[in-house]
Amino acid sequence: MQESEPMQESEPMQESEPMQESEPMQESEPMQPPPQPIGPSTGRAVSHPLWWAALALMALNDHLFKRGGYLPDLVVGKLSDITGLIVAPAILVLILSLRSRRAIVLAHAAIGLWFAAMNLWSEFAQVWTNLTVFMGVPWHPVVDAADLWTLPALLVSWQLHSLAEPMSAHSKRIKVHRPLRLAAIWVAAPLLMANEPAPQPTFTTTQSPIFAAFNAPLAIGNNTKATVQIRVRALRAGVMLDCAHIKANPGVWLSRKLFAQAALWELVSGATSDFTDAAPAKGACTAYLVDGNALPMTLLFWHHADFPTENIPGSLLSLVGTHARIIQLHAATAAKQVLAPHKAVFKAPPTLDPAPPTGCELAADAATVAWSLPLPAFAVQWSIKAKYLAPDGCQALDLAAEATGASHPPLRWYLCIPPKTFPFAVGDTVTLAEAKLDHSFNPMAGVQISNGKVAVSAGVSGNVTYFGTGKAEVVAIGGCGGNFDKCGAVGLRAQVNVSGVGGGDGNGLKSGQSLSVGKGRTLHVVRAEYRVSLDPACRKVPAGHEIGPLVESVLVEEQP
Repeated sequence: MQESEPMQESEPMQESEPMQESEPMQESEPMQPPPQPIGPSTGRAVSHPLWWAALALMALNDHLFKRGGYLPDLVVGKLSDITGLIVAPAILVLILSLRSRRAIVLAHAAIGLWFAAMNLWSEFAQVWTNLTVFMGVPWHPVVDAADLWTLPALLVSWQLHSLAEPMSAHSKRIKVHRPLRLAAIWVAAPLLMANEPAPQPTFTTTQSPIFAAFNAPLAIGNNTKATVQIRVRALRAGVMLDCAHIKANPGVWLSRKLFAQAALWELVSGATSDFTDAAPAKGACTAYLVDGNALPMTLLFWHHADFPTENIPGSLLSLVGTHARIIQLHAATAAKQVLAPHKAVFKAPPTLDPAPPTGCELAADAATVAWSLPLPAFAVQWSIKAKYLAPDGCQALDLAAEATGASHPPLRWYLCIPPKTFPFAVGDTVTLAEAKLDHSFNPMAGVQISNGKVAVSAGVSGNVTYFGTGKAEVVAIGGCGGNFDKCGAVGLRAQVNVSGVGGGDGNGLKSGQSLSVGKGRTLHVVRAEYRVSLDPACRKVPAGHEIGPLVESVLVEEQP
């Protein structure tokens, strides 16, 4: 028995470490993988009753509250925004089958950025409108920055995605069944696409087969077999146009930004409509943008002299052939309508205003001729006690009246002209006068300051300050496109062609250039442009110079 001890020493074979190391395989439960972190799953928000409540409120608001007048317009408008921001992220998540937390955060951010762009950027809203019209589900957005306060509704949407998340990494995933996901998309998507209502019609034609005639310059006639709706946008109030210039190519020189919000018109088959709505004639011409669910954006432009107001039949059925005052709407295909060729029909302006070619930009607004009001008294000699020059060329002058019996307190006066055109120094005594005429003898907004040796005349008008014999003609620079401002008004870079001044003949002065126009006289053109259109609410220019040439100039002349 004692000889068997060597067999006992072989105990390491019973305590085999490799066998013990395989214990993890024994401890793992059959068919159960180790726990993994669990994040949001696709469609989790639509499993929450609050999401469906928001969807139901959206439907009631769009189809009952808005149409029945049960709530104020401000309330129903904001309800659309709030419920839409709660519902939309989940639909985007479902359509894209997003699962990770990061992807769902990005989906909410995308909805928020889209909503902000629609309410802050009219160009983006117009592009989106054109896209939805092309898709056959037109929207009619209203750009309103006040709607941005509803953006926190996205936090409610995010909370709906988070509420259903498992509390523990060992919890089972919540499965959102395919029928529920499909039902959410099927119900919510049409509501989201329709939550911006079309503007109410300003006029609806009668269903009677007899339509009354009306007085108008032009009309649109429905030559299709169905009732159609068209959107008509007139020019904003106060917009001014250079009709002769625009007539050459209205689709190029007019911007969509110049037009007001659309009015909706409904025409039964065979009816004609006074889409101008008896609008009073402003200026020598007018323009409208017209489109519809199946009608691409089209521009109407005409001179009032070409189409004075006259009596127009109210129905196409009474016509034999065509009528020069009726622009007929035809069905080009089953899904597309067109306006028939007409003298007043043109291609619509582009959605975004083009930028001018390099070298054709207008002078910056800072490079301008201006002065503060009221002007210092003209009959007084003023001593320049101090002057301060700003980087934009504007100078603050501290003026004190000389001892000439006049009692005028010291004052500060601002004059903005190029520094090189201001020869006066502290201690000089100067007088002021009005610069009355430009070189074409047009009235001028101008001022003259002199110290008895040098006189500086600065003005804004349709031509340069008057410098004596010679000729100065303002012309647009050939080959340059338009410069559109933020309101859609357009200006052309111009130059001043000077002749009849000896060695200055044939010189074209552009903004920022100078020329000798006689002995001791130097003309400085600070700004030269040609205004094709203007919205006075957006940019202020001297009265009488809103359209056509606009020149800011300074004449420095030595006095004998």
